[in-house]
Amino acid sequence: MRQRDPWDLADPEATLAEILERSSVGMGEVVIARVDIETQSVTGTRILKPPRDSAGGARSVDVLRKERERARLSDRVRRVAEQLAPAREWDGYRWAAITGVFVTVVCREGRVVDAAADWLWLNAWRYSNHGRDAFDGDVYIMTPHGWSGILDTRCGLAPALGTTSQPQLRLLPGA
Repeated sequence: MRQRDPWDLADPEATLAEILERSSVGMGEVVIARVDIETQSVTGTRILKPPRDSAGGARSVDVLRKERERARLSDRVRRVAEQLAPAREWDGYRWAAITGVFVTVVCREGRVVDAAADWLWLNAWRYSNHGRDAFDGDVYIMTPHGWSGILDTRCGLAPALGTTSQPQLRLLPGA
């Protein structure tokens, strides 16, 4: 088994459950969270709406492939990074160790497999140039059917959108 990199989550299932609990995210939204590397606890979250077209619908992948649209998404990601994490410190000789990782959770309908639109968030992080005290982490897909990472090959049935951690049982009339 390979050693875990600092930007990898030790237990994505637990971290994703904490992100869902802290953010009250809805279908069609994207959550960006900062996770402390040492404790693996979520230190902050922000909810973003995906880019919209002039008619109010989610933009197609073809539209977002345009350079200007990608730059706008990178700018949004950078602004969120600046809200969630302090600037990385320089002591005059070297940079301080990075203490956090940004995790992006795309909450949507559909199958629990990555789509082209989900990969746009990885590109947005790559070109965000945020300079904050956190690595650019993975993008996770969250649907009513479960979760999966794009770069992280792990996946699971829970947590999932629109579900609770405990099954809700009730007696049906006439039973």
